[in-house]
Amino acid sequence: MHKVDLVTIAGDVFNTVEDAEGLRPLLRSKFSNLDFEIIAIPGNHDLDAYAGNLNFGSDLTLVTDKPYQVLKRKDVSIVAVPYVDRPDEELLRQLKREAETAESCVLLLHCTLDIGYSTGDFGEETRYFPVSKKVLESLGFDHVLAGHFHCDTHLRRLEGKGFFVYPGSPVSLSKSEQGKRNVVLFEDWDRPVALPLPTFYYDSKEFFVTPYRENDVLGEIREWYDARCGDNCSLDIVVDGFITLDENVFSDRIKQVCENAEHELKFRDVSEVLNHPLYVSFVEKIRKEKMEHEDQVQQLVIDAMARLLRTREIRG
Repeated sequence: MHKVDLVTIAGDVFNTVEDAEGLRPLLRSKFSNLDFEIIAIPGNHDLDAYAGNLNFGSDLTLVTDKPYQVLKRKDVSIVAVPYVDRPDEELLRQLKREAETAESCVLLLHCTLDIGYSTGDFGEETRYFPVSKKVLESLGFDHVLAGHFHCDTHLRRLEGKGFFVYPGSPVSLSKSEQGKRNVVLFEDWDRPVALPLPTFYYDSKEFFVTPYRENDVLGEIREWYDARCGDNCSLDIVVDGFITLDENVFSDRIKQVCENAEHELKFRDVSEVLNHPLYVSFVEKIRKEKMEHEDQVQQLVIDAMARLLRTREIRG
């Protein structure tokens, strides 16, 4: 158990305004009588949820004043920026000035960071408040605690300073939010760590099976499944490739190994590989030449053919 002084939420406490209305009484009880303070800013999903003098809990400090608000907590200044679609030059100048005048300064921001993520990292989110890593580094904050993308947890070093942090959503709301959920802890100011939460998540994995290696893949599936099956989660398993076993037998074995997972079984019989003209021609050639380690070579070719047929780099 970790004792904390402060929790920050960089937007999207709620998915919609309607969610905020329905969940506010529950949240009020959760965010009251705590041993720590919570500081939150609106995100693009819940920007309009905080209109009016609403009570979200006695220990929640909600920052809605634009363009930003500075909160002093012990020896750290927290510059909290309520969500806007795009940053302008004046806002960036003001933020830089705040960072320069504080001994320790953290930026709380709801944004899209351009640091080489693939679109798969973002899930279903789109690009609001776009800002580059270079711009954030130029502002001079010790750390940038960010919200917006709900998928994976990302910790990225900012040159000359600390870290940019995307914690991801604390609960998976859709299958685009894969893997265990995390919070990021700054117990050591210079070394944030991601801590897994016991909350619900989705996870999936695709396994590729090649002929004569069915048992190896079953072992891989078992290892992946056993590491997650005790969690509060929903698991999807895809098995593709080519097999020598009876298809029904192999399907039953997969289901026995991971009985509570969803299965998508796309594998096919090995005959598609063994009867392919390229494979037949190759086997004839190595037999004529009496190649050394013929069995091992054939297995390597079978594996390669299976992968090429799967990706349609060659046709059946």
